[in-house]
Parts: sequence; C-alpha cells; structure tokens
Amino acid sequence: NRTLSASPIELFATFADCRIVCCDTVHRRWGISPALKVFYNIMKRLQNIVKRYIIKNMKFVSHSVNDTYAFAKKVADKLKGGEVIILRGDLGAGKTTFTKGLAKALGVDETVTSPTFTYVKEYYGRLPLYHFDMYRVADADEVYELGLEEYFYKGGVVVVEWNKFDDVKDPLVIDVKAVGEGVREFNVNDERIGD
Repeated sequence: NRTLSASPIELFATFADCRIVCCDTVHRRWGISPALKVFYNIMKRLQNIVKRYIIKNMKFVSHSVNDTYAFAKKVADKLKGGEVIILRGDLGAGKTTFTKGLAKALGVDETVTSPTFTYVKEYYGRLPLYHFDMYRVADADEVYELGLEEYFYKGGVVVVEWNKFDDVKDPLVIDVKAVGEGVREFNVNDERIGD
C-alpha cells in the first residue's frame, strides 16, 4: 500500500483539480474571459508539474513478504522488456526479496536466489529476467572485463543489486530501506511506475 499521508504538494494538486473543474464549468456556461483563461492555464501547468512530482517520488511501505511481492507485481505489470532496475539498499534491506516477487509476477517458476558468487542468474517467464549481484565485483572495469553489460541488450529485464555499472542508460532506480522490524520502505523516483 502507498502511504496515504497528504503532503502539502498533494493538497495543492487536489486544490488545482477543483480550480480547473470550476474554470471548466464557468467556461462552458458563460464563456471565458482573458483573466480566467490565464488563471486556467497557470493552474493546469502547475497541476501537471505537481502530478509528475507525486508520481516520481512514490513511496511504498511493506510490512511483510506478501506486501513486497505485491509492490514487485505492480512494477512487473509495467515492464515491457529492455528495462534495467537498480536496487539500492543495505545488506538485508529486502532487495533479493523484491527480486523474488518480481520473478514470480513475471511468471518465473524457478526458485530465485542471490547470484553473489556467479554475478548473474537467468530466469525465464513472460520476459527474461537477468538478476545481477555485484557485491563481490571490485569496480566498473571488472564488470566490463566480464562482459556483463551484454545482458542489457537481450530484451529482458535486468535487476542489479550492488550496482557497479557506470553508464546504465535510463535505469529504474528503487531505494530499499529497512525501517523497523519486518518493515521495508521502497522509494521509486520514476514516472514509469506511477499509478
């Protein structure tokens, strides 16, 4: 579930929605004056900016593995292939659990485990899933010596834990944080995963 606390910016978005509806009603009934037109256009632009801000700063709080899987399914439903998902977070934050949920949502039947010693594991479902764990990789030079960037061009979904790639084009970044006993917070700054 998304957190439901209304920030000032979300309250403004609601206010802007109301003002735009009022402007539309006035326009349909009595025509539009130049001042009303300017006000309407300003509110419409501000509304679009605010909505982009809200979508690009989505926070999901998980209280269980099932919650994490539900969030992973939401992400999986938006994937078309070719995406690179970078998971950032401390050891034990829930990155691999998220990846297990993503694999399940993509129709992968195999058990997903962290590829710490093999660098990458491949899974096949609705889309191929390439799961990277770069914890033991020293730096970007080693990544390119191993040829791991080739997976970006295979048309599947690439999930990277402990990223060491230095030139990923347009990644979907998800920050994962343990915020309490069994509670995880996922922060997504990408409008592709918005409502």
